[in-house]
Amino acid sequence: MSRRTTDIVSGILLASIGVLLSIRAAGVAPETMATVAWSLASILAGIHAFSGLVAGNTGRKFWGAFGCVAAAHSAVWSSGLMVPALEETIASGFLWVGLAFAFLWLSAPYKLDLLAPAIVFCGPGVGYYLWWYDVVRLESLERWAGDGWPFLLVLLGAGVLLRSLIPSRQ
Repeated sequence: MSRRTTDIVSGILLASIGVLLSIRAAGVAPETMATVAWSLASILAGIHAFSGLVAGNTGRKFWGAFGCVAAAHSAVWSSGLMVPALEETIASGFLWVGLAFAFLWLSAPYKLDLLAPAIVFCGPGVGYYLWWYDVVRLESLERWAGDGWPFLLVLLGAGVLLRSLIPSRQ
């Protein structure tokens, strides 16, 4: 995507978000308008993540992916499908940051130093949702957090070894 095309799409989406938020402020179907606005914001951020991927811009990839996931999650919250509590908001924040790092890592899988923060940030978020939806019992998560965390050091060590064996792509 060229910069001009990205700017045109971004401008249209930003104007649409502004119009929808103005309609929401006027009191016309506020839940629906907020959900549509957050969905458009997610699309806008996804476009920026994709253009960062094409251009090789790490900052745009990270913040685009972060914004895409955060806005999509906010759309789900504003639709009423999920009603966030404080602990869910914190867990979601961890998940958003972790998924943004995971997107960076997927765009450059030879950079194993991006995988560590992806795992560290996604872990609490995924753990919370597994517990919240009764997939895993809280006691097993607490046990793993207390006794199983050294496995992350094993993964980190394996990643460092792999990085030393794989030639650099610079």
